[in-house]
Amino acid sequence: MLEAAEDHRLIQSQWDIIKDYRPKPEVAILVDIDNALLTFAMSGQEDASVDSFRGYYKALWNCDLAVDFIEPKNLINNRYRVIIVPWHLIGKKETCEQLRQFVEAGGTLLIETGFGTYDEHMIFNPAVPPFGLTDVFGYREGEVLYMETTGHQATPKMEDLPASERIYVDGHLDFSEPLAIRVKAHTFLTPLIIGSATVIAKYESTPVAAMKKVGRGQVFYSELT
Repeated sequence: MLEAAEDHRLIQSQWDIIKDYRPKPEVAILVDIDNALLTFAMSGQEDASVDSFRGYYKALWNCDLAVDFIEPKNLINNRYRVIIVPWHLIGKKETCEQLRQFVEAGGTLLIETGFGTYDEHMIFNPAVPPFGLTDVFGYREGEVLYMETTGHQATPKMEDLPASERIYVDGHLDFSEPLAIRVKAHTFLTPLIIGSATVIAKYESTPVAAMKKVGRGQVFYSELT
């Protein structure tokens, strides 16, 4: 209570300066509630979806960036420089087209594993990302690998596993761009079939993240779920 009272005092003391301030975020996180519903239908809970959104928002908060949460209908004539698309398993054709246009017009798009795995009728798309985006974005997802996580069963020890199965416990992304850093895979790790995109991270020799210049903008794909 004392801290809240002090915050109130500070705000009131500067009220003439901040009362008319209306932030205009340049970063947006795309939300399509159908994806959360699908996640719940598949597993009985929405943790994977919630954790993905929470992770991106926390990163943006730590960067002191104001963020809008938008629905697909807000993609038309948007003013954002960056759009992040977490946990977007349902790739509706109209949404995919609008995101392509956003990038070509100069925006930066961040997408992750499973983007557009299903269409709006919950039917598997033959290629991921769908609707021609494999050519536009320059990569195609291979077989998705599910990571072992601690839960009701103990995670197997690395030394007890054959080399071919260690990826499920030790899955990680070694980034070369934009920073040289190792990130632990969580939930999924997806090998990529690279076309015209540039590989920016690997697991050992396997591409697992990529980027490509598209029109005046750029798209980044990585497994950061």
